[in-house]
Amino acid sequence: MSDVSQAVAPTDHTFQVYYSKADRQIRWKFDGADDIETCKVYTSDSIAFSIQPEAHDGGGTLVQSVLLSGSQSDKTKGAPFEEGALIDLSKTMNLKVGTSTGLWGFSIAFTVAHGDSSTSFYFVPDPELQVGSIRA
Repeated sequence: MSDVSQAVAPTDHTFQVYYSKADRQIRWKFDGADDIETCKVYTSDSIAFSIQPEAHDGGGTLVQSVLLSGSQSDKTKGAPFEEGALIDLSKTMNLKVGTSTGLWGFSIAFTVAHGDSSTSFYFVPDPELQVGSIRA
């Protein structure tokens, strides 16, 4: 098990997931922005993922966390990350974008153990990652 609030090393991008035990909801930010349509990155960029409780939440311990990705096109093969298409985020939250350009969908599922001996399961449904984006 790992502490949900662990610090992350400096990277090119951040993907932050916030959860709430009270209402079982999640929200996410990419590079500090809410509700963006597409996470735009270049090949070889790095992304630091983090999972943390909302400020009003009591927190907990991250028990398990996985990321699953897939291409938005049947012509694009491989995975958007060097670590593969199925990644155990419990082992590493700093991922490296690979060399396969295109539009990718991904989801994150995770379990948090709370201090009251309960656990909660959360799902981040479908952010999109555009590899090979034009930098602003």
